[in-house]
Amino acid sequence: MLEIKISVTAAANLLIYRMRREFDARKKLGFFSPGCELSNIPYKNLLEITESAIFDLIMLLPAEIFLKKNNLAPIIANAVRTLSKDIGREEFILYDIRSAEIIVNSVCRLFESSHRNKSYLNN
Repeated sequence: MLEIKISVTAAANLLIYRMRREFDARKKLGFFSPGCELSNIPYKNLLEITESAIFDLIMLLPAEIFLKKNNLAPIIANAVRTLSKDIGREEFILYDIRSAEIIVNSVCRLFESSHRNKSYLNN
């Protein structure tokens, strides 16, 4: 098993940074009014932004990580739970490892499909 060593605080900081970038991009596209902040948007929208930020962060990792069993899902779940304090949204306490595994596994399948089809050779 490949053990990724990162503190929960560092993972949460990376996640918040990506969430703010995603939120700003969506505000520019007009999905949210200019006065909105991450702390006062509906939970459904906040969860979409969070999961999009998680996906972005995972995609930035080296592909070798996905070829081996790793501890990425627990790190993500703990980082999201930490957001309950950082953003002030108690709903994040309920975020579980299974939700994180779904995102991690979707990225793994994407990399496996790309590797199997050798689509990266066409770039």
